[in-house]
Amino acid sequence: MLLPIAAILGMTAAQSSCVTGCLTTAGSATGCSDKSCACSNENFKKQALDCVQQKCSDADVTAAKDLQKQC
Repeated sequence: MLLPIAAILGMTAAQSSCVTGCLTTAGSATGCSDKSCACSNENFKKQALDCVQQKCSDADVTAAKDLQKQC
């Protein structure tokens, strides 16, 4: 569902299966399926970042935070 969001938001995150998985999980939980929702839905951003911080590498956390700055 959210693989397109990962690609839209940034190629670095799209290349990380961990970040992509977190975006997919957050998207499913919040109903977000596009960049507009991902950028404006605080619940999506919180769930995605919490997931990345808990499950992914430090580099992935940095990439995810950089993605949020692009919104």
